[in-house]
Amino acid sequence: MRSSRRSGCKLNFPDGRSPHRARVADILCYAILLIGIGTVFSAAYLTKTAYSIVPMWDDWKLLDGYIHQPHLGWIWEQLNEHRIIFYKLLLIAELRFFRGSGWPAFIVIYCCQISSCLLFGYMLRKFGGFKGPLWAACFGLALYTYFCPCQWENFALGIQVSFLLVSVWMMIALVGVLLQSQRIVSGQPGGRGILIISLLAAAGATFCGANGMVVWIVALLAALFARLPWRRVAWYLVGMAVVSPLYFIGYHSPATHASPVATLRQPVGVLEYMEKLFGGVILPNSRLDWALQVGQLALGFSLFLLARFVIRRGRNNLLEIGLASITIYSLATGFLTALGRLILGTDSAFTTRYQAFSLQFWLAISVWTIFILAQQRATKSLSALLVASATLLASSIGLYQPVLEVARAWAFERRESPGLLLIANIRDDNIVKTMMFRIPEMVWGDADYLRARHLSLFSTPISGQIGMNLTPTYSLVSADKCGGYVGKVSSVGTRAEGLKLEGWTVDRLGNYPVKRMLFAAGERIVGFGVLGVARPDVATALHSNHAFRSGWVGYAKVPEGTKTLDVYGILDSSGEKDICPVATVQIGFPLPTKSAPMAARSHGSGLRDE
Repeated sequence: MRSSRRSGCKLNFPDGRSPHRARVADILCYAILLIGIGTVFSAAYLTKTAYSIVPMWDDWKLLDGYIHQPHLGWIWEQLNEHRIIFYKLLLIAELRFFRGSGWPAFIVIYCCQISSCLLFGYMLRKFGGFKGPLWAACFGLALYTYFCPCQWENFALGIQVSFLLVSVWMMIALVGVLLQSQRIVSGQPGGRGILIISLLAAAGATFCGANGMVVWIVALLAALFARLPWRRVAWYLVGMAVVSPLYFIGYHSPATHASPVATLRQPVGVLEYMEKLFGGVILPNSRLDWALQVGQLALGFSLFLLARFVIRRGRNNLLEIGLASITIYSLATGFLTALGRLILGTDSAFTTRYQAFSLQFWLAISVWTIFILAQQRATKSLSALLVASATLLASSIGLYQPVLEVARAWAFERRESPGLLLIANIRDDNIVKTMMFRIPEMVWGDADYLRARHLSLFSTPISGQIGMNLTPTYSLVSADKCGGYVGKVSSVGTRAEGLKLEGWTVDRLGNYPVKRMLFAAGERIVGFGVLGVARPDVATALHSNHAFRSGWVGYAKVPEGTKTLDVYGILDSSGEKDICPVATVQIGFPLPTKSAPMAARSHGSGLRDE
């Protein structure tokens, strides 16, 4: 009797449905699975769109430590409140073997999310007995959860490996606990290897982020509710007692962050933060004023499920223990996040990278509810819940494009554009301080190190072309191949040694934006421009939506005495081998000190900026 209760029966839709209702319900389940699969591809496209090799903010802090500190001490050193040992090891590998390209981190990010999905799907089948359309629906919800674009920062920044790796370790530790319980109940040995893997996973989570220590508590509670033998529970106690204190060796509270102890004196603020964190994730930006109410309902319902779970201790299925553990992990992570970030205001709970934990919370309580309804054979309620889930997921498809535009604009404005300033080697502390890191001197010093070794953004082809002659590198084609206009220019740099240029350019073959802009003083390449500025006026004038993002921003370090600067578009249609003249800009020294219309002679038939 105990074995049956623990392992669960095969769960699918309860019998007694009419053939028509059964068919509709099955279609709903597989529709949810298809949406989940589509979400994976949408996340991949988002990563491709938002990817940039240019470091920003904490990336520069990590690079500075890598450059100037002994590696062992740097690996152990905090980043804000976190010890991110695994990401630092990955960063060393990137710099040593992949020239700091960043893409290995994104491979790890997707491996993390896929692993979490597979572990969740395994848990559904192994411990909950889910099968058929019901398993497909719940697995589709898991795919949607782990790849939802609303957490786009997690798919656009390599450093988010640490955020996502914690959840993988948590799932491994949790599944290890449940497997031990299932084996013992069925009369098999608990499995020493399973115990060791579970303990190692909990230890690994500890050194991915501050919330990693919660995994020990989650694993311990799961072991107690799964009624593991006391000697096995003791191993989790010993592991927590030994590993957790290691986290605090040399620990110091970051000066720029709030003290968690001080934040505890603001319980109302902490609660409001958590309500926004869990309530805002399922709302579009235009409806975030409802986040408090939705968050209150969600927190209240999760507490109801947990209270029911405690009351039913001894009668809970292993899957329920797993789902309760994930819920506790998500709530505890939200609480810790509130303690550390409340100083930034409760609206900081809407930060996209935190949505990973909120989504996991919703997945746990949703599947938990589906499991309860399926066990109780509540066909109508179960069908209604699946209809609501499918409707919510389908409606969120319309939010993908706005999220994609935000990610694209963020990558352009915060990374790609200021990265060209570093590539051109124009020192402008203002731009660096605003866009990259608060200590410009650190960025410039680290940039010199990276440039000398052709690492990170200095490993790109355009970085090596600065100062080279134009014609051996590119083939010059007719001005009729492209159209564009140079609209604004201003001086940049501490000594006004560079120019910032803005305009728009399209490839006449389809009116698509050109791949990149190139600036040359005579035959010498002195800078580049990046496309991506929204230009609806150009798209309207050319009667082509392809030209919508044909606006560009670029930087050129102009040698003293230069009188003209030639502006070219690098044609994507030629495989970036051909350049097309766009304009010749008349300049003189001293360079202009503010944005102004340029005296530019257009080489193509382009529109002027209004």
